[in-house]
Amino acid sequence: MPDACHSPVRALAAFEIGCLARNALRPGLRGTVSAVFERSFYIHVAGQEICLGPPGLGAGPLNLRCHVERPDWRAWGLREGAAVLPAPRAIRVPPNLSVSLSEATVWRPKAPGPWSAASLAAGLRALDALLPGRVPAEGLGVLALPRDPGARRPAVAAAARGPAAALARYLRRALALPLGAPTPTVPDLRALIGLGPGLTPSGDDLLGGALVALDLLGRLDLRDALWHGMRGH
Repeated sequence: MPDACHSPVRALAAFEIGCLARNALRPGLRGTVSAVFERSFYIHVAGQEICLGPPGLGAGPLNLRCHVERPDWRAWGLREGAAVLPAPRAIRVPPNLSVSLSEATVWRPKAPGPWSAASLAAGLRALDALLPGRVPAEGLGVLALPRDPGARRPAVAAAARGPAAALARYLRRALALPLGAPTPTVPDLRALIGLGPGLTPSGDDLLGGALVALDLLGRLDLRDALWHGMRGH
C-alpha cells in the first residue's frame, strides 16, 4: 500500500449533499474521519456522522454523494482519526483528499402527502404484491413474506424472528388501545439492535421504520414509548 504522504492528491466533486450534512459542514469547524469502509467513509463533525461515497450510496439526509465509481479510500491515504476541514465550497481531508461542494445540490426528503386508513391499506396491499421476487436473501425482508414450511430462513432472519414478532404484537396491542390509555410495556428488543448486514444493520432499519411509521400515524406517544423502551434496555 502506498505511503499516505506520497499518494497523489485526489480531488473529487460532490453532486448531491443531504440537508443535515449541509447544515453540519460549516466553515471553520473541524471534524475527524470516524470510519473507513470499502465503498464509503464517515466523518464526524458538529455532532453528526456524515457518509461520503459513490452514486450508488443512495440519497439521504446525512449522505454526500460524489462522482467516483471505484474508490479505494485506504490506498488513497484515508485513515480513521484523520482531520476533516470544511470550507465554504469544499471539504479537505489532509494530506491527500479534497471534495468540492460547488456543484452539489441539496437533497431533502419529500414531505408525506395526505393519507387515510383506506389509502394506507391500499398501499400495503400494493407492497405485498411487489415483495415476492424482490426481497434480498440477507436482511429481514424475508419476514414480510408468507412462511414456506419447507424453507429454511437465513441466519439473520431466524435470529430476528422472535423479537420482530414481539414488536409486531406490541404495536398491534398498543394501537388497539384508545388514546390516553396507559401504554403497554415495551418488550425486550435488544436482539434487533445492530443485527444484520448493511451500514445501518437490518434490525436497526426495522426499529427505525417502526418509529417513523408511528410518527406519520400521529401516535407520538407510542413513538416515544418505543424509543425510550429501547434505550432503557
